[in-house]
Amino acid sequence: MSDNTPKTPAIPEAQADLGRRIRLFREFRELSQAQLARACRCRIAMLADYEAGYRRVSPRLLGRIADVLGFERASFTSRAQESAGDFEIERLTFLFGQIESDRERGKLLRAVAQLVDEHGAKPH
Repeated sequence: MSDNTPKTPAIPEAQADLGRRIRLFREFRELSQAQLARACRCRIAMLADYEAGYRRVSPRLLGRIADVLGFERASFTSRAQESAGDFEIERLTFLFGQIESDRERGKLLRAVAQLVDEHGAKPH
């Protein structure tokens, strides 16, 4: 019996990583996909595909996205060897730096320590 189900092509890790970064930085700036797409002069569906890693972002459009979001273009570049965990650590480190209150930083550090204890994660 043959399986006629269409197969979904694998998404290159670098492309998926770039999409995650675009979404992360967009959400950090509290923009919707529609707002970012409008500011970058692209269609919302295309931006959604970029964020999902389904479509490659042209260098020109990546430059516009970086400009609109106010991040260096290098912040979006992907390193194939970078794992999803490393990406999350980078994201959390960036967000941690945005917290001004020592009290709030302390609460966050205690929560992270508890998660490490519960899940056996190894810090870098």
